[in-house]
Amino acid sequence: MSDENVNNAEKVERRGRPKGVRDKVPRKKRTDFTEIADPGENSKITAFHMQMMNMDKVDTSDRSAVEERIYWYFDQCIRNDIRPGVAGLCLALGITRIAWYQWGSENWRGYSDIVAKTRAVMESILEQYMLKNKLNVAAGIFMLKNHFGYRDQTDHLFAVEQKDPLGPTTSTEELRRRYLERKAPDYVDDTADDDEDPQSE
Repeated sequence: MSDENVNNAEKVERRGRPKGVRDKVPRKKRTDFTEIADPGENSKITAFHMQMMNMDKVDTSDRSAVEERIYWYFDQCIRNDIRPGVAGLCLALGITRIAWYQWGSENWRGYSDIVAKTRAVMESILEQYMLKNKLNVAAGIFMLKNHFGYRDQTDHLFAVEQKDPLGPTTSTEELRRRYLERKAPDYVDDTADDDEDPQSE
C-alpha cells in the first residue's frame, strides 16, 4: 500500500466510529442541555405561582410588611421545594422587577439594605446550584448577568503620553518668534509700521 493510501485510511479512521459500529450502536442522547420535568412538577410550579398572584398586594410603604413577605416567599419555596427567583419574589411582593431594581439602586424608602440581603441569599443559592451541577450552565450565567450584575469583561489600559508640539512655553511672544523664524523669505513684517499713519505721507 502506498504512503498516500495509508494516510487516507488514517484520515477515515479518525473521523469517528467505524461504519459498521455506527449502524449497530445508537448514539447516546445528550440530556445535559435541560432537565426533564418530573410528572406533576409543572402543575406544582404553576399552582405555587398562581397562589401568589391571587394574594393581596403588600403595603410597600411598610418596611416590616415587605420584610415579612420576603421571608414568607422563601419559606414557601422551602415547603414546596421550589427554586427561588427574582420574578417569583416580585410576584409575591406585587411589584415589577424594575421596581425591585430601583429599590436597590436608588435606595427607595431606604430599602437598599433589604434588597442587598435578599440578592445575596438568591445569588448564593444560584451559585450552589451551579457548583453542584444542578442547573444548566447557560441558564445560570444568564441569571447571574441579568439579576446579579455579573458580566464578561476584559479591561485594556492604554497609557497615552500627550506632548505639547510647541513645547512647554507657548506664550504669545514665543509663538510669534517661532512663526517669524519659519516664515517665507519674501515675507515682510509690516507690524513695525503700525504706528505710522499711511495718509500722513
